[in-house]
Amino acid sequence: MKIRKLTAIAITVLSTIATLTAFSQDWEFSAGWSQRHIADIDFESTVLTSSNFAGLTGGDTFIGFLLDPAATDEWQADSPNMVTGAAPFIVTATAASTTEDNDASDSDHANGFVLRLSHPLGKSSGGYLISFDMGLGHYTINGSNNQSATTGSTAGFTINTHTFDLIGAPPVGPIPIDGTSGFPAVEQVGSPVAVLGVDTTISTAADFEAELWVISLGLGGALEQGKFKATGGVGSTVNIADADASFSHTTLIGGDPVTGAVKDGNTSIAFGFYAQIGLAYHLSDSIDIGANARYDIVSGDASTDLASASLDGESLDLIMSFRF
Repeated sequence: MKIRKLTAIAITVLSTIATLTAFSQDWEFSAGWSQRHIADIDFESTVLTSSNFAGLTGGDTFIGFLLDPAATDEWQADSPNMVTGAAPFIVTATAASTTEDNDASDSDHANGFVLRLSHPLGKSSGGYLISFDMGLGHYTINGSNNQSATTGSTAGFTINTHTFDLIGAPPVGPIPIDGTSGFPAVEQVGSPVAVLGVDTTISTAADFEAELWVISLGLGGALEQGKFKATGGVGSTVNIADADASFSHTTLIGGDPVTGAVKDGNTSIAFGFYAQIGLAYHLSDSIDIGANARYDIVSGDASTDLASASLDGESLDLIMSFRF
């Protein structure tokens, strides 16, 4: 009985070794560094505000007005420099937002890594090796856009400056413009104007960051010539992007700062298609080094309400491959 058991074990071990040997070098695993060109990171138009106060004219949201905590139906100027001139005193209320144009965009060469696993399906009549390819890639995308404007300018911004006549002497407390106090402010004829008010500077900072994961499934081809191997492939992708964006502004009104900030995040999934070519060099029977160039077309962007990044673009990979 012992001899039979040992014989059965030996046959099983030998069969396993024979099976593994028969399938040796049927798989190829590749890993390496990758850089992907993100050609367009677009920052959406964003309203500058330090409060949620909607003005009386055109629904504008004015910079630098705060709700008076002592009288919840009145708003007060955040800076005394918003009141100018002699009696009748003038209140300057500016509404501004960034514009969405070529000045509000950025680009990035996102660095990351790629992992690939390939299994041969056979050879074509022309001697090409056909394979099934699976891949995983990861990239970190970063973009930013900073803008500024001073009195009399509008570059990069949509600006409406409203001016109001403050009836009577300026109050000690709130400086309202809604007509609810004894010092109502009446909008001047010809207001608003499309420039910043006197002695005013706006500075904005917008930032975007996204973690992009790319899952690839496709078919590859290879043709060997001596120690060199030319490769190519096409396939489909699933692109998972976790994006975050922030926007902040500082408005100086006569030197007094008024600030505002907002953040936003979103996770999105988009499908795509890729095509790639490459060249590898055999270091040994089981190890290669090489480079791939790839182009991706993706159905959607990595985006939030504040910014978005197009995922279409080219990438370059430097990889090492192992056959087993």
